[in-house]
Amino acid sequence: VEPGERLALFAYEPANRFASVAVRDGAGVAVVAKGAVETIAPMCDGVDPHAIQAAEELARAGYRVLAIARRAADGPDEIELSAPTGLTLLGLVGLLDPLRPEAADAILTCRAAGIDVRMLTGDHPATARTIARQLGLAEDGDKVATGQQLTAIANDPDALERRVRATRVFARIEPAQKLQIVQILQRGGQTVAVTGDGVNDAPALQAADIGVAMGRSGTDVARGAADLILTDDNFASIVAGIEEGRAAHANLRRIVIFLLGTAMAEISMFLGAILTGLPMPLTPVQILWANLVTESAQNVGLALAGAEGDELQQPPPARAAPLIDSRALVLMLVPAAVMLVTTIALFGWWLGGGGDLDTGRTLALLTVVLFQNVFVLSISSEHHSILQFRWRRNRWLVAGVGAALGLHLLAMLAPPLRDLLGLTALQPVWMLASLAGAGAVLIASEATKALLRDAKPRPRRA
Repeated sequence: VEPGERLALFAYEPANRFASVAVRDGAGVAVVAKGAVETIAPMCDGVDPHAIQAAEELARAGYRVLAIARRAADGPDEIELSAPTGLTLLGLVGLLDPLRPEAADAILTCRAAGIDVRMLTGDHPATARTIARQLGLAEDGDKVATGQQLTAIANDPDALERRVRATRVFARIEPAQKLQIVQILQRGGQTVAVTGDGVNDAPALQAADIGVAMGRSGTDVARGAADLILTDDNFASIVAGIEEGRAAHANLRRIVIFLLGTAMAEISMFLGAILTGLPMPLTPVQILWANLVTESAQNVGLALAGAEGDELQQPPPARAAPLIDSRALVLMLVPAAVMLVTTIALFGWWLGGGGDLDTGRTLALLTVVLFQNVFVLSISSEHHSILQFRWRRNRWLVAGVGAALGLHLLAMLAPPLRDLLGLTALQPVWMLASLAGAGAVLIASEATKALLRDAKPRPRRA
């Protein structure tokens, strides 16, 4: 077609799957249409079967196939651009968009993390199936659901829901069907993230729990409807973001377990003293020292700990799961119970042997600080044994533990702090007894983690 003045245009819409234009061609007018092969072919007169076969072969090879057809006319109004007929097929164009090298690995990582990935595309079913296989999204026996098939069962909500849940690859999907698929998955309790770049993706992006728009290729409408914008248009960046999010969630959870666990231990220690008829094991200033000084130093170190590295191998939490669940309560209560028994036993043993109250409280406070030390080291990983403790990842935590213990030993030795806190000197044997009590807490915490690992919950799909 010779270049000429554009006279009329029928713009492309996903629902129509083609576009057409009327241009000046010498003394006449040429109407040119391009779009999906199955849409353009019925507009043509006498399409060669070999062309249809070639289009199928290109689609199976992973190409996006466009058919281009033309017809001459006397004027721009002679042919209806929204429904042209009598065209002549000029040829086919195969467009290949190579997959990023990291895309397939990102899909595998998602599967290991309990994340289902589905492909929704307007491409030919054969093209979608080929790309899905290259990504590892589809096996040889998996079927591709087309928009036409979903429309055929749209009046049967149960059948539509079953089909959507059982399918991972959708082809020739219309924008309204993308939104429908998102809503069906959400009704099933799944957290749905949608990626998109076009104007027609905006409804699905806005309805999703997390809409992710492409920053480079995305339209302004898509970016405005999304919650996140990918500056590199890379699916692997989404996976990296999920890993960071899970690491932050796990770190926050560990901090809360540590804070509540130590608080439970201290509260139960006072209740235990009341029930056994013993004096209060700590004074108010000693409680402040344990909570504001030694505990805070370790809490900061725990907050600065890096990711464990296997966050994507752990099952995702349920959609409405609380931060502190039954598993977290067990991780707190068992070490707290051992700390209670240990502290009250040492405190009562000292007083029962005729020891003075100040030294007994010094022993109790040292036991509390050592309990904090071992408990925070143990809870630095909710799933792994302390024997697998990673020093590089937890260097700030180790520094926090060292600072807390060093400050307390300084308080026991330096007269001004010792007098302020009401501490006295301890004989080495009692310090060893306190250390043994902390060792019992460590064993209890690690044993609890081991038992919970054996009772690991089934992965949830997100």
